[in-house]
Amino acid sequence: MFPGVFGLIDGTHVPVQVKAESRDRFWDRKGNTSLNIQVVVGPDMKILDFVNRWPGSAHDSRIFRDSNLFARLEQVNRNLPAKN
Repeated sequence: MFPGVFGLIDGTHVPVQVKAESRDRFWDRKGNTSLNIQVVVGPDMKILDFVNRWPGSAHDSRIFRDSNLFARLEQVNRNLPAKN
């Protein structure tokens, strides 16, 4: 365990076959067609968030910014008291 860490986030590319007209969107950085999958786990190794709808060409930060977890964290941040 790492003090102050509440979970881990990472992505992986899962190979997929796509129609020729969609291939450009699914090319990943290694030249394969894939889905870019993001998983977030908590300290107890339970999955907190899972995103599997982005093509291989999508950047990890874009996937995170569009995730339910990001939206929930933004909501919590908005509700925190202002620092003086």
